[in-house]
Amino acid sequence: MEMKGLNHVNIGVSDLEKSKKFYCEVFGMTEVYREPHLIFLICGRDILTLQDNYNQKTTEGMHFGFDVNSEDEMNKWKDWLKEKSISIVNERGDEGGAGIYFHDLDGYTIEIYYMKQ
Repeated sequence: MEMKGLNHVNIGVSDLEKSKKFYCEVFGMTEVYREPHLIFLICGRDILTLQDNYNQKTTEGMHFGFDVNSEDEMNKWKDWLKEKSISIVNERGDEGGAGIYFHDLDGYTIEIYYMKQ
């Protein structure tokens, strides 16, 4: 047996419509399916599901990342996030790549990351 990769990541959110708007406007994601308390968003081949059940005490340490192809592209994302008034809370880099971190509406940490070739 062999895994092909992750199919989706599911996160609980406090407001389905506001969170959908955030991910669609910031990342260009598209809604592909909806149930009463769940929205499926797609980005390339990847799926993010938003579930109307935010009840976590903390999102500290939890994060997920989006891949970009280069440092230049990551820097364009930094500019885009500033235009959207989204603060970068951390940056990191090493010989393998670099990433920037920011939060969504429910405090989840999101990373934009590129791997050096």
